[in-house]
Amino acid sequence: MKTIVLTGGPCAGKTTARNYLYEKLSDMGFSVIFMPEIPTLVINAGLDPRDPNKRFSRLEFQNFLLQLQIQSEEAFKKALKIKGGEKRIIIFDRGAMDFRAYTEPDEFKEILRRNNWNIVQLRDERYDAVFHLVTAAEGAPEFYNLNNPARLENPDQAKETDCKTKQAWLGHPHLRVIDNSTGFDDKMKRLLNEVRRTLGVPAAIETERKFLVTNAVTPDAIPVPMQIIEIEQFYIAGASVRFRRRSQGCHGTVYYRTEKLDTDSPLSRIETETQVTAREYYQALAQKNPETDIIQKLRACFLHQNQYFELDIFINPARLRWLTLLEIELTEENDKIEIPDWLLPVTEVTADPRYKNFELARALPRR
Repeated sequence: MKTIVLTGGPCAGKTTARNYLYEKLSDMGFSVIFMPEIPTLVINAGLDPRDPNKRFSRLEFQNFLLQLQIQSEEAFKKALKIKGGEKRIIIFDRGAMDFRAYTEPDEFKEILRRNNWNIVQLRDERYDAVFHLVTAAEGAPEFYNLNNPARLENPDQAKETDCKTKQAWLGHPHLRVIDNSTGFDDKMKRLLNEVRRTLGVPAAIETERKFLVTNAVTPDAIPVPMQIIEIEQFYIAGASVRFRRRSQGCHGTVYYRTEKLDTDSPLSRIETETQVTAREYYQALAQKNPETDIIQKLRACFLHQNQYFELDIFINPARLRWLTLLEIELTEENDKIEIPDWLLPVTEVTADPRYKNFELARALPRR
């Protein structure tokens, strides 16, 4: 079962996307269930934070919504099991981290504390991928409207909400932003193509470009909103199977097993990724390829021009310390990339075999 979040700013096309994805994925043989947006359901039911006579605080309201979100997700997962089907997918209209965009940082921390949750648990463990549709107010203002009665934002407020929502999901390993650089029909097609990649239809192709950053960069010098992820990874027999541990300070840990196979293009690989338990991770560690080192690095996840970048700063082994690589996953190989000025100069190393993950892990000196 695959779990996907469909999120975005106000008037981004989520309602149309929901119907479009349901039709297309069903035609592909998937058993699909959509969970509706919880805040809209609650507000339309009469619990409206804009009510001048309300007797609850924003903290109480958002805490209630997030609790209901988690409960509903678990219920809809059970519903999908009842529905059955060999290829099952559940798509959530917004996910847990969306609520971070509607609370102050201290309020969200209090919600986590009250419920004994952590950020990694809510952001990474629950969802295989997150797709953010950019509000029409950014890039297509002539199509911005207020069809949703739960929304009252003007275009500037919509862009601000859109930005906060994208930033709330920074750090997820598979965040994709679908902007308004094309017409709406093509926007839906681009979304479908990204979803198909996640589902492995026809194959789970990862298309990525990689750049060597010349100047040293430290996390505290990054001038944009970002999330720092601590990564440890190693390879077992051969170069195709990798295990990775992703942590974020005291906010939790998630473990992955990834298998990658080369394609004819240096930019693309077939990738199969699954979450594993801590026990499975450490059992695999005992089978680590003896010709390779354990890699430890810091990953800064940030957005620039609606492109999701991952900046890797290597910590261990010592021979790689301070090596800095910038990566971005693409929808198509010919997608245009805009690298932030503050990272320049960079050198593209996508096709340089010395900078492939397995080669970096090799204990032998790089050629």
